[in-house]
Amino acid sequence: MKVYFVIAIVLGITPLVVGQTGFIKLYPDYPGYIIWDVQTRNDTVFALFSDFFEDDSNPFPNALNFIDVYGDIHHSITLTPIETGNPSDLFINDSKFYCLGFKLNSSDLFVIEGDIHNPSFSVSSYSGLPDNNFILSHAWMVSEENITIIANILGSLGPMQVINYSKENLSSSPSLKPMDSYSGVAQNLIPARDSSGNNLFMATGLVLLDSNFQFIEQIGKNLMVSKDGNVIQAIDTGYVAFSKIYDTSYESNLGLGLCKISPDYSVSKVTSFGIPLDDYAIPAINTCLDKDTSSYFFACHKDVELTLYTDTVKHLYYLGKYDKDLNQVWLKILGGDRKYLIAGIKADGHGGCYLHGMTREWQYDYVSIPFLMRFDPDGLISSAHDPGMDNFEFTLLGNPGRDLFRFQFLADRPGYTLHIVDIQGRTMISSPIQDGLKEIPTSWWPSGPYTFHLLGVDGSLITSGKWLKVE
Repeated sequence: MKVYFVIAIVLGITPLVVGQTGFIKLYPDYPGYIIWDVQTRNDTVFALFSDFFEDDSNPFPNALNFIDVYGDIHHSITLTPIETGNPSDLFINDSKFYCLGFKLNSSDLFVIEGDIHNPSFSVSSYSGLPDNNFILSHAWMVSEENITIIANILGSLGPMQVINYSKENLSSSPSLKPMDSYSGVAQNLIPARDSSGNNLFMATGLVLLDSNFQFIEQIGKNLMVSKDGNVIQAIDTGYVAFSKIYDTSYESNLGLGLCKISPDYSVSKVTSFGIPLDDYAIPAINTCLDKDTSSYFFACHKDVELTLYTDTVKHLYYLGKYDKDLNQVWLKILGGDRKYLIAGIKADGHGGCYLHGMTREWQYDYVSIPFLMRFDPDGLISSAHDPGMDNFEFTLLGNPGRDLFRFQFLADRPGYTLHIVDIQGRTMISSPIQDGLKEIPTSWWPSGPYTFHLLGVDGSLITSGKWLKVE
């Protein structure tokens, strides 16, 4: 290792630090798909590519893809054909993997069991909800002996059904029983890990369940349910759970943040944040959380507007990193140029994180294309891999604006240029831009519309848009 490092310096080559390489990767070979879930191990990402119900004639099967540190697929396990159902959740323990699957047009859930070293897999029996009702949402947990699913019926916040499979015989019919005394939108199910056999369950709040998955008490009710009833998430870290919360100390109840749960299930600490612009202090939705040994990562949309077969409007999302004491390490607003739908986030084990889901852009006729991003420990995308592609994020902050043209920029290589012209085509600024939050003073600019152009490394036009200055 030391010899190679010296040679790299002499030749002027930047040595690769494995595990800290950032990238933005799209997978156009999977049109109509989304990366629903990922797990990581030894710098390999196991990514669940699943059909997004856009094209029933889609020839590609669902797949568990093995992805390297550059975002390239180097191995694949073919999963269910589309007519069988689509997997949406992934769990890996040693060499075993389990996927929870569902059918959009029925009430059926099923479990896939396989081995990451073997292309074959088995599919459990299907579990139907009472009266063949559609499934609104679900949460699941894989324990040593069982796979437990809690599912909602479409059109109602309850009743919830507790579905239990035996891992020894997934082909047998699962047990089915209702959850009493509580209703909500099922989101996360996690063991409490305090030797009691209890469980923590996320719905419209954080709930303590007993070993039979029945309601004991609701935790942090005033902190963790928004005025709009948005779904929230939590993760267990032994005796600690973290959740997206709405801080009631805010007059408008618009605070967004993280919440720490003590071993006795009381709320011990709350950290909330707000972006210093009114437009970006709005509560986010579709939150996802993960952790490594020292940090917590979260991502959530500020807003989402999705049409299944055409386009997603340009929407923004938060991406943040916090330490174990809930101190903010960094916080970003991204997504203004690309049109991403976030499905989840995963710590990479090296201080950074992966973000995954799907995007729709005109280059692909607005068909869903799976994406995977990797952010380094500083929240940057720093890889120079695949130099022929322009991988970037340009997020305009504040439109209309007044005295500042504010934007967040993120790219996998230097050399981009921002060019802004007024309505008469006169150049107001033309300057190279670097990663980070940038502000261009505009107090002397006349009020009115302006056009901005982002030029790539080769000088070609990458993207453009309109910005309005007001008094």
